[in-house]
Amino acid sequence: MNKLLERRDRIIDVVVSTFLETGEPVGSGHASANCGLGLSSPTVRNAMKELENEGFFIKPHTSAGRVPTVKCYRYYVKHLIKH
Repeated sequence: MNKLLERRDRIIDVVVSTFLETGEPVGSGHASANCGLGLSSPTVRNAMKELENEGFFIKPHTSAGRVPTVKCYRYYVKHLIKH
């Protein structure tokens, strides 16, 4: 798998699963620590910003983490859940 697609999928997986568990916006520090790719928080933050620009995440307010959108949930169900 392409490294960029793997990074994208792992970040989406962590954000969606964490948000479903906690109901709280997910920050880059948490995603970085739990994506299993050894990425720094700034790297994950940049990737999350790109995913936000693509419509996968929203940021409820300036200091919050990200929250999955309907588009993100659809991608998660279609591509990341093992059926």
